[in-house]
Amino acid sequence: MTTPPEPGQHFYSIIKYLYIKEIEMKIVLTQEQVKRIIQENIEELNYQSLQDDENLQDLRDSIDKNKLVSVAFVKKDGNVKHMLIRKSLSSYVGSEREKTDAQRNVEMNHDLKKVVDVNAYKREIKRLRAEAPEANDAEVKQMAAKMAWRSINLRNVLGFMVGGRFIDLRDENEIMDRYGEAVHGQLTKSMIGAMQAQAPVNDNPEPEAEVNETIYDNVKLRKLTMRSTWDFNPKHQGWTIDKVMEYAPKSLLWAYLCMEKITFVDEILEMLKEKYDGLELIEKPGVDKEQYNELDNQSNPWSKFTYPELKQINAAKRANGQRVPRSLLATMDRKKSFYLKDKHDADFEYTNVDSKATMQAKNQGKIP
Repeated sequence: MTTPPEPGQHFYSIIKYLYIKEIEMKIVLTQEQVKRIIQENIEELNYQSLQDDENLQDLRDSIDKNKLVSVAFVKKDGNVKHMLIRKSLSSYVGSEREKTDAQRNVEMNHDLKKVVDVNAYKREIKRLRAEAPEANDAEVKQMAAKMAWRSINLRNVLGFMVGGRFIDLRDENEIMDRYGEAVHGQLTKSMIGAMQAQAPVNDNPEPEAEVNETIYDNVKLRKLTMRSTWDFNPKHQGWTIDKVMEYAPKSLLWAYLCMEKITFVDEILEMLKEKYDGLELIEKPGVDKEQYNELDNQSNPWSKFTYPELKQINAAKRANGQRVPRSLLATMDRKKSFYLKDKHDADFEYTNVDSKATMQAKNQGKIP
């Protein structure tokens, strides 16, 4: 006897099983019966599969670590929404009231996932600051955090972008059958790019331009993804962009704004905009070092001090046995070179000032 396929087994295994059973039992199945059997063996995305499915391990890991994840899903009105999400916000303060069983189990009972809409959070902060500029920053963030929570119906998800990889769930959730081709195809550029990168390699590919590189007026532009390798300086040599984003996001900001021929996929640019409030995207190829310096000053508390002041702060901390932050030392090293150059230029100008005797001789016309 033929062993029936397990739930969730590959589509072609199911078809093979049905074919053998037809021969053994001399039965004929209608197209509708075959379709129903196939649907019963393909598991859709729900609360339980989000917790248990081994194919979603990367997604669970990213959510648990509170990393940024992109999702595309169908809203109640039938339109597709693309959202940058994370698990929680440190500024959020939940209600102290005891929850009912229905409230505690709402995600499990309705196949929902509650997440933070990162861009909604940023928009709310800007709105609150504009309306009440005198408000405390911590209170503004706390109020914005309450307005940023969203519930995603897992059965309506098209897919997730996790660390540069697209997890396609359109077949599992029957998006084509339920909503049609127009909705089925509404993915972001980075999702489509990830799908193309994950596609099986053609043994006889046609000659084509290098992926993620575009020619603009004879200038080659590199567009990096989460899985691209950092190779611009020795500090993070060999790291993936995903790792640089996690441990040294300012390096990516520097690469984008200060390196003419480097840019990133939309997913990474959205993450940078989330980390650096006020970042404005620029035309590439191109640079905007002034914007980088402004954003660097916002995120670096030591940038407002001069080199002599930083030296004094460093000496005072060491004398008191306090830890000297690495960011202080890095800022001091960077400002030292500018300080010495300015001092050298000033000394040069001073030593080249005419003496009193020379000025008198010039005034009397004795020397030109």
